Order: sequence, then structure tokens, then C-alpha cells
Amino acid sequence: MFIRRENFSISAKFIVSVTIVFVCVGCVAVGFGIRYVMRSTLSNTTRLFNLLIASYSQHIETIFIDSINDGRVLADEIARWYKNVQANEWNDYFMNKYYVDPNNAVRTRYAKDDAYGVFVSNRGTLNDRVKRMILATEHNIQVHQKAAATRFLDTYIVMPEQMILLDDLDWIQNVPPNFDFFKQECAYMGTPQHNPDRKSVWSSIYYDPLLKYWMISNATPIYYGNEFVG
Repeated sequence: MFIRRENFSISAKFIVSVTIVFVCVGCVAVGFGIRYVMRSTLSNTTRLFNLLIASYSQHIETIFIDSINDGRVLADEIARWYKNVQANEWNDYFMNKYYVDPNNAVRTRYAKDDAYGVFVSNRGTLNDRVKRMILATEHNIQVHQKAAATRFLDTYIVMPEQMILLDDLDWIQNVPPNFDFFKQECAYMGTPQHNPDRKSVWSSIYYDPLLKYWMISNATPIYYGNEFVG
């Protein structure tokens, strides 16, 4: 009985030892397996992330290129529209539509179907050039923006006379009467002094306190012959 008990004990120890060895080997194998899966998953995730970044970068680049091309085409169109009107076409309709507020700024008196409005800071003037630009663009630019709205927030015109034509009714009504457009990079960067080569140029990222957006703008100068109009 003593010998049998001793033999059983040795056999049990051997079995336990073998079992432990297999368990250890199994744990190591599982560990390597998990490590491989994690590395593979990380690699696949990194690859997918890089593909998404590359795809998004191409999309953004396309928008930037489209914006430049769109600006150049529209600047040429505006010059053509401007050529085809004269300030003496300013009639009672326009005189009633645009009014001088108590602070001597000019604003649009909106009709129900209006999308665009005009604001002229009290730093500027509603002269014949501004009237001519309003006559030329008031309706035409609305058609353009309907097509461009899927890619761009706004299409607007700023003139040296401190005038803006913009498709944001609240902005036009709430902008301070003495607003100085040419302290804003998005306006002055397109002027002859800052852009003598007449190129489409990009602003830095900036915050619009009225729209409450961070944004970036592309500016394309508008020339009527050699006359800078906006």
C-alpha cells in the first residue's frame, strides 16, 4: 500500500507538471495570439485612418480649388453685369428699398422674397459706383449663390466705399453702423495695395462675431477695365 501510494503521488506530480507545462505553453500562445491580433487591428485601424485622412484632404483640396475657380468666373461675370447698367437706372424701387438708418448707415428694407441685402457703413458712401453695383448684382448673385451654397457658406461683394452685398439678413440688420470692412483681412487682402497681381487669395482662419462661425475666406478682386470696384 505504501509503495502504491508513493507511485500514485509521483504519477500525479508528473501529470500535474505536464499539465502546468501545457497550460503555460497555452498561455504564452494565447498571449502571442492576442498581441498579434492587437497589432493587426492597430495596423488595420491606422491604415483605415490614413485612407480617411487622405480622402478628406483630397475633398478639402477640391473645395479650395473650386472656390478659386468659382471666384474668378464670378468676378468676370460681375464686371460684365456692371458694364451693362448705369447709375441713372436707380429708380423709386431702389430708393424705397434702401434706407438711411439713424446712424447714417444704409441698410436694406427687406421684402419677403429677398435673400441678399446691402449695408453701407457710415464710414462710406452710397455713391454712383455703389448704386451701379447693386443694380448689377442684386438679383444675379442670388442665382449664383443657390448653386454655390452646397459648397460655400456665403458669396458676397465688398466695395471700397464700405459697402457689402451679402446673403445674411440678420448680419445686414445687426452690423454696427460704423463697421470698417477694411480692417478685416478678408476684405483688405484683395485690394490693389495688398494684391497688385489681382490673384484669388486666402485669408487666415478668423471668427465672425455676428455669424458666430470660425471661417476662412477666398477673395477675388473685381476689376472693370483697370478700375478696382470690389
